[in-house]
Amino acid sequence: MKPRFLLWCLAILVLAACATPEARSPDVLAQDVRILHEVEQGLHDNPRIYDRHIEISVYDGVVKLSGIVFDGNDMNDAVRIASQVPGVKSVKNEMQVQEMGTDRFRRR
Repeated sequence: MKPRFLLWCLAILVLAACATPEARSPDVLAQDVRILHEVEQGLHDNPRIYDRHIEISVYDGVVKLSGIVFDGNDMNDAVRIASQVPGVKSVKNEMQVQEMGTDRFRRR
C-alpha cells in the first residue's frame, strides 16, 4: 500500500511542477506592473467605460481582461485601450456583456 501511495504523491508533484509558470525576471515583472497600471488608468480615464467590474491581469506582456461590461462597445473599447499600451504583446478578452436591468448590476 505504501509504494502505491508514494507513486501517487510523486505523480501529483510532477504534475504540479509542470503546471507552475516560469518565474519572471525582475525587469519583466516591473514591465508587467507598469502595463497593469497603464491599462487601469486608461480604462478609468475613459468616461464611456464603466471599469468597476473589469479585472486586469498581466503576465509577460499579455493582458487578460475579465469580468463584466454593460455593452459590446465597452468591451471593444477596453480591448483597444489595453492593446495600445506600450509593451503589450496581446490582449485576451474574457469579459462578458451583462445587460442592465432592475435586478442586475447597475452603473454607479
